Amino acid sequence: MLAPRFWELACGVLCYQAMTHAGAMNTSRPATWLSSTAVLAGLGMIGCGMWVSVPTQFPFPGAVLPVAGLLCVIVFGHGRTGGTLIGALSHPVPVTLGKISYSLYLWHWPVFVLFRWTIGLETISTQLAALVLCFALAVFSYRVIEIPLRRGGLLGKVPSLGIMALGLLALAGSWQLYQTTVKLQPRLTLSTVSQHPMDWYPYGRESSEASPGCVALPRAQTIDGNLVLEYIRGGCDTPASWNFKLFVVGDSHAMAYVPMLTQLVMDTGVQVQLYNNGGCPFMSFQVIRETAQCKQNSQASLNDIVQKAQAGDVVFMPSLRLARFADQFAHFPRSKTMDEMFGEQAVTGRMNLEEEARNVLAPLLASGVQVVFEAPKPIFEITPFRCSDWFDRSNPACRYGHKMAKDQLEQYRLPVVQLLSRLATQLPEVSVWDPFPVLCPDAQCHTAREGRPLFFDADHVSGYGNMMLTPDFRRFISSLRQDKASL
Repeated sequence: MLAPRFWELACGVLCYQAMTHAGAMNTSRPATWLSSTAVLAGLGMIGCGMWVSVPTQFPFPGAVLPVAGLLCVIVFGHGRTGGTLIGALSHPVPVTLGKISYSLYLWHWPVFVLFRWTIGLETISTQLAALVLCFALAVFSYRVIEIPLRRGGLLGKVPSLGIMALGLLALAGSWQLYQTTVKLQPRLTLSTVSQHPMDWYPYGRESSEASPGCVALPRAQTIDGNLVLEYIRGGCDTPASWNFKLFVVGDSHAMAYVPMLTQLVMDTGVQVQLYNNGGCPFMSFQVIRETAQCKQNSQASLNDIVQKAQAGDVVFMPSLRLARFADQFAHFPRSKTMDEMFGEQAVTGRMNLEEEARNVLAPLLASGVQVVFEAPKPIFEITPFRCSDWFDRSNPACRYGHKMAKDQLEQYRLPVVQLLSRLATQLPEVSVWDPFPVLCPDAQCHTAREGRPLFFDADHVSGYGNMMLTPDFRRFISSLRQDKASL
């Protein structure tokens, strides 16, 4: 974005203006001990800036050292002659790099991104290939586009107003090309994810297949800075069969159930309140995830539910309660995940959080609601959406395969399953819905079924996975309500 980068561009502009005003742009002077020392210090600041760079602190204050260092190099090095340092910086190799640097900057991003998300960018060979391609494209665009535009050519004979008109025409044409590309994306794309977005992404269904005019109407609000989505149905002919509210609170795994929840709204008439808990789980029983900020977000959601819930309502709590094997960017060492699940700190923390759970749940249970925990779903060592096409099969991120042994995952999730079972036994108003049998009915758990994805990434269910789970969840809640009514 231009706003956080503006000060960097301004430094370069002001440097040029100051040096031009001082008459230093077109003069040649021998290098001195002071100028060489200042240039060396500037290079040191650039190197230091690269060494200590932290992504979360970039561009400010992370870019301060590189920008300051480069200003030193330009101010004290420009126009100097003689000396080993100035001679090295004036060598044809760094000078050529400097000339194509802007083209290199523009090209490196798409090249690196396409490599990373197709064949990968983890090996030396792919990294070298990406660098060679970046340089080849940079030289090409520098010579074919940048030099002709900067040095006139045909444009030099065009009046200024004509150049402005051509620029505006180019902008309009680019915008139209962008819009056309977006419109035709499903036909242009090579990605099966983009070709079948409803199967992959957790998009809510626009209308009911059984009753096309029946829709789930969303309304967004914020509570203590956290997003809350409320869904009610409209345009539906059949009477509501679920006359209660369904409160859903959790991390991204709660948001990933939007297709299932909107389908339930249209089919049953249930009103849904979905709390996006600030990226935090709700009672994950993982001490490393129960941060102070997450606890604050959870408490805010809990307080709002207690105020709005009535006897007979249901509170559904889906969250990631296992240590991940992988995320969108990396595969985690098995030693790390096993320690996070079975290490001494993990076990002790889980026991303490189980004791706290009773106090956390007490206000909810006092209001007469039914609390439903989600038992852990299967998790995987790859990210399916990154490994779904022919052009990414060789990506190192996909080498772990699309399946996991069921018995291995059952053992991995056992501590959490046992914990939830104890809570359900001790607290009659608490129950546990387990999506695992539906998603993994065989000896091997798979990321897809009959060519359609069950999971979007290593642990979030896909849009199609939602549709597979909806009947089972509906039966579970209906049975739960019937049991409650019989009491």
